Amino acid sequence: MPGKSDIWNSAADAPVRLRRDGAVATITLNRPQSLNAIDIGMAERLAASAEAVKRDPGIRVLLVKGAGAAFCAGGDVQLFAANIGNIAPIVGNLLTELDRFIHAIRSMDAIVIMCVHRVAAGAGCSLAFMGDFCVAADDARFKPAYAAIGLSPDAGGTIGIAKQLGPRRAMQLFLADDHLGAREAHDLGLVSHLVSAASLEEETDRLVARLLGQNAVAVAMTKRLLYGIGDEIRAQLDREREGLMQCLATEAFRESVSSSGSAAARTG
Repeated sequence: MPGKSDIWNSAADAPVRLRRDGAVATITLNRPQSLNAIDIGMAERLAASAEAVKRDPGIRVLLVKGAGAAFCAGGDVQLFAANIGNIAPIVGNLLTELDRFIHAIRSMDAIVIMCVHRVAAGAGCSLAFMGDFCVAADDARFKPAYAAIGLSPDAGGTIGIAKQLGPRRAMQLFLADDHLGAREAHDLGLVSHLVSAASLEEETDRLVARLLGQNAVAVAMTKRLLYGIGDEIRAQLDREREGLMQCLATEAFRESVSSSGSAAARTG
């Protein structure tokens, strides 16, 4: 696990990069060769980076984005396939770190903006809607993808998505829909700002400037009031973990992830 001293000075090839520009911090998912699929190293870095931001009272806005051709393709299926015989501790460790990240971004006083381009799938789809705002390029596609590999939602999907859509529409999205386009996600209220792919950075900067002009105390209090007690988030993340761990023990999951991992290895 990365120490406190190197979080702000990560190498260019680190799985997560963290930088600060005045009152604005940026976390970049940085495994572009795998479309930023989340492995344990990335999950650890995400948690440590978000907690470092949370501890810094001078940071008022946190941006979360993905390097390369996608925001985040979800959990690393090749990692799962390679450890299929002992998958529970691998996924358990990953979820522990990912849940730390989610709890930190929901409980920090800084406003969190998810900047999404191209693909947000699986856990990446869930994470896209766990920020306070989601700025999405018009070429973004949101793919829950859990049912396709025999899993129930994780990464806060039953918080960010279900709270906005309600249980019946969320059920449809998780179990029946293939994906949501950026326009449909915006119409449903999941995406707060829909912009052209070419103007994603510019429009995000415009939103950041507007937020920095507001009373920091009022922003923090508004966030706390809207999200409620942090223990409620922890409890729901625990329920997500319990459900997913049960899914890991099924033959349907094992068969699906083994075939998905083999396909990814052939085409990677």
